[in-house]
Amino acid sequence: MKKIILFLLIASTFAACGDWLDVSPLGEVKEEDMYKTEDGFKGVLTGAYIAMTSKDLYGHHMTMQMPELLARHWEVINANSAEAYLRDYDFEKDAAKAVVASSWMAYYN
Repeated sequence: MKKIILFLLIASTFAACGDWLDVSPLGEVKEEDMYKTEDGFKGVLTGAYIAMTSKDLYGHHMTMQMPELLARHWEVINANSAEAYLRDYDFEKDAAKAVVASSWMAYYN
């Protein structure tokens, strides 16, 4: 009889720990909780705008570098650079692939 009571006591103790152990770090919010309030939505939107300023997106590659090179508005000094390969539409070179891949990955993130 004592073993059954002890087993039930231990089982109820571990069953009650589920909510107690479900703690989020201070800097993180669960996705389903983030969009419940207007401030949460604004925070997500602000984060997206901040991410777009990275070099791989609108901070450099997608506003100044790639469009201008593809339109051939810029002259390139180094013939063996990613800029020269992009200007010549040579997307098979590793340097050009790296620039395009980093931009696509940044968009995906």
